[in-house]
Amino acid sequence: MANIEHLSKQIEQGISKHDSKAISHALHEMHSWKAHGSSQKQIDIALQDLSHKLHKDGFLPGLSIIGFDKNHDKLIVNDKSKHSVHVLDANLNKVEKHQEKLDTKHDRQLTTQEKQELSKVEKNRGVTVEQKGDEFIYHLKANGKDEVVLKTEASLKGLQDGDNALQQQIKNKEAQLTDAYHVHFSDENENGYLRDADHPSLGYVKTRLPRLDELAGVEAALKHSAPAQLIENSSGSEGVKFYFLKEKAIGAAAFYTTDSQGKPAVFMEPNNRYPTEVGAQGEQIRGTIQAVLTHELAHNSQHKMGWDDPESKAAVGAKIGWVKAENSDEYYIKDKQGHLFKNAQTSSLKPPDYVQCNTKGEPVDSNGKVVDASAAKHLKAGDENDRGSDTMFGNALVRPVTHYFPTPTEMFADGMQAYRLDEAHRANLLRESPLMYRACKQEDQKEISAAYGWGRMIRDTNGELVQDTPQERLKIQAFEKQNATP
Repeated sequence: MANIEHLSKQIEQGISKHDSKAISHALHEMHSWKAHGSSQKQIDIALQDLSHKLHKDGFLPGLSIIGFDKNHDKLIVNDKSKHSVHVLDANLNKVEKHQEKLDTKHDRQLTTQEKQELSKVEKNRGVTVEQKGDEFIYHLKANGKDEVVLKTEASLKGLQDGDNALQQQIKNKEAQLTDAYHVHFSDENENGYLRDADHPSLGYVKTRLPRLDELAGVEAALKHSAPAQLIENSSGSEGVKFYFLKEKAIGAAAFYTTDSQGKPAVFMEPNNRYPTEVGAQGEQIRGTIQAVLTHELAHNSQHKMGWDDPESKAAVGAKIGWVKAENSDEYYIKDKQGHLFKNAQTSSLKPPDYVQCNTKGEPVDSNGKVVDASAAKHLKAGDENDRGSDTMFGNALVRPVTHYFPTPTEMFADGMQAYRLDEAHRANLLRESPLMYRACKQEDQKEISAAYGWGRMIRDTNGELVQDTPQERLKIQAFEKQNATP
């Protein structure tokens, strides 16, 4: 049985001399390998090696041998430039509309090393990799689209080259977002200092480059949140920094805090969330990377708009049904009867426990008498699907947006998220919680005007900034009239 070197030479000489007999003989020899015990995988690898050798010597430019027809006298080749498969006869002439079934699959079996590398590329760069013939095709799924961002040869080297190319795409997208929004991003193996009251021992955590899908989510969040990303007193020249963690560390999708330089930052854990609200389906909706980051950027809005000042925070808190304690910095939420409830759960990692209380935070009974906490009325949080009389969600004076409202800070950030995400979420916010809608609209416009000047920009119903014109205001008025609660 002839070896690969011998057959390569025979086909090479046949091609150079257009010797159909030599080519046909070599192809029959190669096919006979299967009869002599060679596996299809061995044959596929031999064909790939043969293609590389012929390319190196200048033969079959742009074409790769992927098999032979059932009569074993014609080459099946892939034309990369035209993304098509052709059948060549022994004289290297194309056979038109050849429909015969091939004896070999177009997609060869990947080696273990190639599979590992492919998985690593998908995980680290946020793409899906499809093997098609002798190509790897790299897909980015975001914004309701399946975009091909790269193609390489289907080999280990192709994957390595692809990884390098994707890293460059990531850097290019980072530069684009930095230029447009003044934000910054963590680098590979950078030490990011995480300040978190629930994880005081964390300190420095290892960070990484963002993935392409994560950057798609970041871009969508920025587009619908600007100028929330800008840092206070930076005159619009500096934005927050996004730190992407190598491993899960905080037990939340993302976390707004300050970094080692004391500057506002958003830390994000690795996850498999869909990037954008556009294209999200089912449970993905409002659980996207865009949605998570829109919530976190709302916290930066709060920081800029005076929430660090007790009086300013209390004023906005009152608009959404919260009352500041008499003797502490705690806040208590009002029910529809004007009673106050305290979230007695101190950890943000555990379900809230709302206990009826007075303005000092002391547990009280239905008559306002101070009692032991066990004798006071307790309410669970509840959510959009659990609005019963035993829930704070169902009893709150100002209805929360989601199940997550342990503090006025978080409740308002969720409200701002809904207001900014898109038209559907904004409409739902207006229908479900008109007082929250009004507060978000007022605070959002204050931030926009502080950044761009009064009367210059406004947020449209889909969450994007537009020129503040009479026409845009009329559109918003019509939207609000259509979605107002009767």
